[in-house]
Amino acid sequence: MAKKQRQQSEIISEYDGLVLEIKELKALVLSKNKQIAELNDELDRLQITEAIGVSNGVRLRNRNWANNRKLDSALGTVLRVNRTRAVVDFGSEFGEWTIPVDQLLSVASGREQGVYICL
Repeated sequence: MAKKQRQQSEIISEYDGLVLEIKELKALVLSKNKQIAELNDELDRLQITEAIGVSNGVRLRNRNWANNRKLDSALGTVLRVNRTRAVVDFGSEFGEWTIPVDQLLSVASGREQGVYICL
């Protein structure tokens, strides 16, 4: 009987150790994902600043972000970039817009345009 209880306690302690190790690994993955997201944001911002003055160099990161649905597929020229916003000229049809930098995507990045879902 004592041998059975010892085996059970060993299995339980091994299980608890594995559960703790999994929690630590999940926390590590979450922190690395956060670092990756921060680096991607920084890269996107650099690509936006490189696109200053480039004709049709940017577009909206997500469709349905602006009230004007025609703006979803429009390409624009970045006129200037502030700390959090950029002034983008979408041509004579749409004019100039002040848009948060995190809502812009450089055409040169080659990334797909997403869909903005308002909850």
